[in-house]
This record gives sequence, C-alpha cells and structure tokens, in this order.
Amino acid sequence: MFLCSWSGLRFWGDALPKDVFNRLSVRIVTITIAVLTSLSINAHEDRAYLNDSSIDLKLPDWMSHLHNWVYLSDLSLIGTHNSMTYNNSKFKNIANGQSLDLKTQLEAGIRFLDIRVRHIEGVFALHHGILFNQAMFGDVLDQAVSFLKQHPSETLVMRLRRECDDSTLGCSDVNNSDDQGQPIHFVQTLNRYLDPIEQYIYQGHFHNPSLGMLRGKILILNDFSANSKYAPLFHMAQKVQDDFKFSTNWNLYSKWEKVKAHMESASEGYLHGDMYINYLSGSGGSFPYFVASGHSSSGTSAPRLSTGLITPLFDDYYPDFPRTSCLGHLCTISFEGINTLTSNFIEKESQQNQLKNVGIVVADFPGPGLIESVIGLNFKDVGEGALKFKSNPFANIITQTPINDQFSPGSNLSH
Repeated sequence: MFLCSWSGLRFWGDALPKDVFNRLSVRIVTITIAVLTSLSINAHEDRAYLNDSSIDLKLPDWMSHLHNWVYLSDLSLIGTHNSMTYNNSKFKNIANGQSLDLKTQLEAGIRFLDIRVRHIEGVFALHHGILFNQAMFGDVLDQAVSFLKQHPSETLVMRLRRECDDSTLGCSDVNNSDDQGQPIHFVQTLNRYLDPIEQYIYQGHFHNPSLGMLRGKILILNDFSANSKYAPLFHMAQKVQDDFKFSTNWNLYSKWEKVKAHMESASEGYLHGDMYINYLSGSGGSFPYFVASGHSSSGTSAPRLSTGLITPLFDDYYPDFPRTSCLGHLCTISFEGINTLTSNFIEKESQQNQLKNVGIVVADFPGPGLIESVIGLNFKDVGEGALKFKSNPFANIITQTPINDQFSPGSNLSH
C-alpha cells in the first residue's frame, strides 16, 4: 500500500535514478488503474432498486392518513414506468421495466400507473412497443378496481398511452372495425371498457382535484390525443421530464441532472397548483435495469459498474457518483443508479427542509427505499400552513390503524 501511495512514490523518487523512477511510476499507475477499473466492485444493495418478484413493504392504505382537502398537486406520488412490463421473458433485460406484478405494486404503495395499449380488433392489448406484455387492459382495470374496493381511501393516477400508432416502428393498430365494416375508434373501445365501472373513474372537471374527490377512483391522464368523457384532453397539462433516450451508459449523469432539476422545480411549483411528473427511466443504448441501478448486471445486489475513471485524476467528474474500491488516494468512480440517487437526494434535502414535494416520480424497478422516500414527503412538517396529514404513521405505517375523517369513495369533505 505504501508503494501505491503518493508519499511512497515521492520516497522512491528520491532513492532511484530519474529514468528508473519514471518507468516505475508509469508501471505502478498503469497497474493500479487496471486493477481499480477491472475490479468486481462489491455487491451493492441499498433498497432503492429491486429486481425481484416480491417486496418487503406493504403500504396499501397510506393515503388514509392524509386530509381530504389536500390537492393532487400537493401529493408526492411514486409510480411505475411501463407498469405491466414484468412478463417479457424472451427480451427480459431490454423489455422489462418492472419485476413486481400489479397487485404487489399497489399494495407496496405505488399510486401512478403507466399503461400502454395497442388497439387491435376492438380491444386493448398491453404493449411495450411491438412487444405484447401478456395482459389486456381489462386485466389492469380488474386489479385496479379490486384494489380500490378493498382500500377506498386510496386513489390511482393512470397515464393511458396509445402505444402503437403510425409513429411506432413495426407496431400499428389492427383491424378495428365492426361486423358491418364500420371503423371502431379508440375512444369507443375505451368507453366500452369504462362504462361498466364508471363509478370508479374520476369524471370531474377540476384540473387539480382534491384527494376527497379522488378517493376510491382512477384519474386517467390522457396520452392518446382524443377527447373522452373519462379522460378529457385538459388532463394532459402537466410539467413532464421524460428524457429517456440513451446513446451509451455515460448518458446516465446528464439524465440524473435533469431528474434532480425537475424535483427542485416541483418543490416550488406545486405551490402554484402545477402537477410535475418525473420519469427516472431510460433506454436505448443502456438497459433499463442499468439506468435504475448502475449495476453491472440486473440482480438486486449486483455490483456497481465502474465508469473507468479514478480519483484523484478525475476528481471533478460526476460529483454525485460514488467513489469505491479505494487503494490509498486512488478510488474508482462508479456509476450510481437513478433510483438510488433520487432516494438519497430526497432523504438529504427533506431533512434540511429544502425539498417539500417531488410531484409524481415514475421509476423502473423501484425498491422499498425509493418508495418510502417519496411517500414519506407527504408526512413531513415543512412549517407552511396547515399540515397535509392527520397523523404521521410513517414509523409504523404497516401496522398502525389510520385515523380517517369518515370519507366515502369519491367524497369531497372539507376536513
């Protein structure tokens, strides 16, 4: 270790001929860099990233601890990107953004769903691009309504996207006509799905409804560019960060900077009634699991991937990425996943009362740490007006009986 330290090199510089010392220095630094950048960095697990089929977290009724008068823009919600992409076994690392099934997501506290459908033969099939997600829109609605019946204090925000329009390579809507050959429009099919469960769909005309209006209901955000009584076009008006296109893994830090800036904007903008949606996901030149975790493989506890850079030579690079596997002053600069960076940022800034709200945070492979960080913001006393919560159950939210104000699904009580 002495030989690899700067003081050790200075000692040998005084003791050896200059040309011998120079050759030795180059070899030592070269070998050290090679060792650092090729090391299998220790297993990394911090609870913000999860790529397993179960989760050690149950928050099915966390909204029951919030007042009815809290507006949607006041809430910090955690959501899943491409919520139904947990069944693609053939292209797992490319196509899957989730590992938990929908029921488990909802019970763990997820309240925003990213649902993408292909209109085919008068029904909606769940798709991620050209890949079928082995489920139909009716399956999503069945599980969502079942959850709301069991947990009427909760609400779900659902982004509904028309995935296979003419702009999607290799994926288009197919054969949507009735027996008389008349075209079946997207909204007609949507209405056929939602008419039987309309009591569970929010149909109000408020751009920023209160939680009392939303309890026991699904708010559909329109991302299919056609007006519907269940998803008016004005519900599209949000402030969204969704820079998902990666060329290489080295786009990870610029993505993180955009995610962080959007959280900072949300912390102020929510006071004006603005709804912020912040996608942590990315794909293209990187695997979704890498963007979420920074890992060298998809496992929950897999090692972080090295950037190939070391300190102190690159001290100013990627300041929010961790320094790992240090040998003296020499450390590997490792990638860090967006899930972990986001969770750590929320915890740090909220403790200093610098972060009051993050809007809707939408992630691939969210772990319990990230879920708790986002939901926990709703139970912070930020010292600004009336508290959003009636009780602060977060220390034992899994078991504590909620204190409610006798809401009923869809009620709009003032307290």
